[in-house]
Amino acid sequence: MIKIIAYNVGGQKEYEPTALDDALNFGTVWINLVNPTKKEIRFLQEKFQLHQLAIEDVLHKGQRTKIEDYETHLFAVLHALKRVDSEVKLEEIFVFLTDKLLISIHDDLNVINDIFARMLKGGIRHTLPSQGSDFLFHLIIDAIVDGYFVILDEVEDKISTLEE
Repeated sequence: MIKIIAYNVGGQKEYEPTALDDALNFGTVWINLVNPTKKEIRFLQEKFQLHQLAIEDVLHKGQRTKIEDYETHLFAVLHALKRVDSEVKLEEIFVFLTDKLLISIHDDLNVINDIFARMLKGGIRHTLPSQGSDFLFHLIIDAIVDGYFVILDEVEDKISTLEE
């Protein structure tokens, strides 16, 4: 599923995938792919000339955390921690970044979806219009790191209980 939000000094607006060109003319754009199909990934690859090696990483998954600098964009692989029942799992997030565009690709990760929803409601609008897509990238990284501390606090509590 492709979700698109664009923002500028006038505010933010959600767009349908068929109106992607309109979004690109509005301002800075965030394309959030949730459980994407290969067709959706290939569409964005062709639209934005995303590097083939980065696309292979997205399609094959299981990558290490990294940032790669290609001529037209940055590509990052990030990992968020997610609690599933009593297990902690790593969830991959792929990010493509240019000066006016951020593309995030993930398997329905709440931490990313929550930021997207807050943007739609205007919850973080006061800082974004003057910021580029790099600020969105910062918000995503910050939310992922905050999620690490939630899990670490739980582990610390279990260790304290065992020590007692």
